[in-house]
This record gives sequence, C-alpha cells and structure tokens, in this order.
Amino acid sequence: MREAKIQNFILLERVFENINVPFDSNKAKKIMEGKRGCASKLLYQIRSTLEKKGINLENLSMKKCKMIIKRFLFITYIIF
Repeated sequence: MREAKIQNFILLERVFENINVPFDSNKAKKIMEGKRGCASKLLYQIRSTLEKKGINLENLSMKKCKMIIKRFLFITYIIF
C-alpha cells in the first residue's frame, strides 16, 4: 500500500511541476503520514495557481472540470 502511495506522488510531482506548484518528497511524506493541514495547504496552492492562470474553479461545472482535468492529464502525459 505504501509503495502505491509513493508511486502516485511521483506521478503527481511531475504534474505539480508543470503547473508551478511547489511539491517535494517532504510534502508527500507529510500527507501520507496524515499531518494536519498538509493536504489542505497543497490544495490551496493548486487552487491559487490555477486561478492565477485564469481558471476560476467556483464558476466551473463538474463537466467542465472533468474536461479540463482530462486535457491537462493528456498534455502532461504527452510531455513525459
């Protein structure tokens, strides 16, 4: 189980790097250990970064969110 979590964070690290969200193994470790506030801080950083790029998450429907995520993941997959 722990190995799967590590692999997931390794994949996410590339995504965070592409959108300029600071992320490293220390943050991943803290999230996996359930340290209070670590996951919410990361989510806030993601949200802030996306809003700086002009993506207002509050005005997006779930369908649009899924479409943006799929496109983003596809682009990220192509880059790597």
